[in-house]
Amino acid sequence: MNYDNSLLVKRCMFEFSDCFIPLIYLGWWELNFKALRANVISLYMADELRRVGCETILPLLIQNKSKVEEELKSLT
Repeated sequence: MNYDNSLLVKRCMFEFSDCFIPLIYLGWWELNFKALRANVISLYMADELRRVGCETILPLLIQNKSKVEEELKSLT
């Protein structure tokens, strides 16, 4: 249990620093708001595309797995 909690805390700290440290650097130290804006937009667009893929396209493909397999076989 202690190992799992420690791993969870370390993983959350790593993910936070990996994602947000570059944004904090651009916004506070460099004061480059154009680059900060571009990075934030690309970050959220990539997240939105990932969500659409995981929440709509992937379940649709899994639900229609047999139809997709038949389509792939007919293409080859």
